[in-house]
Amino acid sequence: MILEVTMLVYAATGHRPRKLRNEWDGAGPMSLWIQEEMRKIVLAEMPDVLISGMALGVDQIWAELAVIMNIPFIAAIPFKGQESKWPEERRNKYRILLSKAQEVVNVSSQDFYEPIFMHQRNAWMVMKGDGLVAVWDGSSGGTAHCVEYARCKDKRIFHIDPRIYVPEEEEMDL
Repeated sequence: MILEVTMLVYAATGHRPRKLRNEWDGAGPMSLWIQEEMRKIVLAEMPDVLISGMALGVDQIWAELAVIMNIPFIAAIPFKGQESKWPEERRNKYRILLSKAQEVVNVSSQDFYEPIFMHQRNAWMVMKGDGLVAVWDGSSGGTAHCVEYARCKDKRIFHIDPRIYVPEEEEMDL
């Protein structure tokens, strides 16, 4: 008898730094809170592989979590040169994360930006994953489209709402 090994794969989607208190380095208090919320989901669900779209913000927080927790991750790149217009510091972090990926998938073979490439990347992640961790404030945009696509495909969705984050200094003022 041959046993088929099934791997549990979770992707993540979420906001860019502008909607995350402008925490561009992914190491500010809100980013760390998001990473901790993601970690709780990973510990509860125990996925074997994570998928990151590698954009600034939530995508890279997810990829960093994979590295920290020693979970293999796939970097799903929407197009070659995704990082080309980012500041050098962000490009360096991107390259480091890519070097730690188990696999890098170029969803589009193009080397220029088109909005459709982002949607194609998101659809690829949803279809390859068993579940989607969505850091989403309910607003319209790419994250909302990804969540809706995952719903249409009957994927498990784990919602982290960044609007409920309260910095420690604000907690003390209550």
